[in-house]
Amino acid sequence: MPKQLILLVSGLFLLAGAGRADWQQVEAMQAGAPIMVTSGFVTNAGKFVRASADAVTLETQTGQVTVQKADVDDVYIFRSHAERVHRALLFGGIAAGATAAALFPLAAIAAHPNYVAPSIGTAGDGLAFGLVGSQHRIKRIYRRD
Repeated sequence: MPKQLILLVSGLFLLAGAGRADWQQVEAMQAGAPIMVTSGFVTNAGKFVRASADAVTLETQTGQVTVQKADVDDVYIFRSHAERVHRALLFGGIAAGATAAALFPLAAIAAHPNYVAPSIGTAGDGLAFGLVGSQHRIKRIYRRD
């Protein structure tokens, strides 16, 4: 029972932090980074120019747009190709490791002495989860509470 309680509490802490995003992340962005800002029913997408404690400015196709922090609902950044590849390798490695730890011993006993099939299964699982993990091209860095 205490083990389940620890898992529940740690899961709640992770869940509470997953949806939260901080305005400091918006202020720390590099100029020129692709960004999307939503405020009400209006979505502005373009390149980040600057952010202050009370506004964010971006360059859109129609010119510079400044949105006050009080009006901002969400701020998203677009992930680079390198970051998506990194996430794919990370998710793939985790999935392959979990599959190898859980299923490889059972499959190896059944396939003895030929370990090719369990190895292909483990690699395929890692590849599938890696591709799924790298599909998210945008990341929310701020959400109004």
